[in-house]
Amino acid sequence: MRILVAEDHPRVNENICLFLKGKNLVPIPVFDGKAALKKILDESFDVLVLDRMMPQLDGISVCEAIRNQNIHTPVLFLTALGQLENKIEGFNAGADDYLVKPFALEELYSRVQALGRRKEKIVDHLFHWNACTLDANQRKLFRGEEEISLATKEFDLMLYLLQNRGRVVSKEELLEKVWGGGDALLFSDTVEVHVAYLRKK
Repeated sequence: MRILVAEDHPRVNENICLFLKGKNLVPIPVFDGKAALKKILDESFDVLVLDRMMPQLDGISVCEAIRNQNIHTPVLFLTALGQLENKIEGFNAGADDYLVKPFALEELYSRVQALGRRKEKIVDHLFHWNACTLDANQRKLFRGEEEISLATKEFDLMLYLLQNRGRVVSKEELLEKVWGGGDALLFSDTVEVHVAYLRKK
């Protein structure tokens, strides 16, 4: 497993990385929030270990930023802030687990392993059509190597159509499954417009 270790204290970061390497994991160290966010956006990880208080960008801000980008990699917060309200704030930002300093490295490893197993249960939904590939986890559509920019509903519509390849999908079904129901007469033009946009793109 590739583990991002975002901890601004060099000795703590080094100790965590050495320990995880000894467990046959692949830790990638960074020392501030801005560097952590860039790594997460540019590369793929199985678990993100984020220090709550980092320079440049704190752990809460990093977690909120990646969740807003539909990146669902499990996040483990490391923090000296162990009060209930601090934990609630972390979970509300999108964290999956919380480890209060000081902690035992074995406990950190156990929690990382548990989060890694949780990620393995998430199916990597890739849908292929002609030269296009749709990644349902990352919510991205590619034509070859080129990413095609889609609005939220355009993506949801494309995903539903690819999930139901090989059968006719009615306008009413699209209204129910993609738009969540509503007045078919009111929204029928919206469906047609979105389909036209998809065909053009």
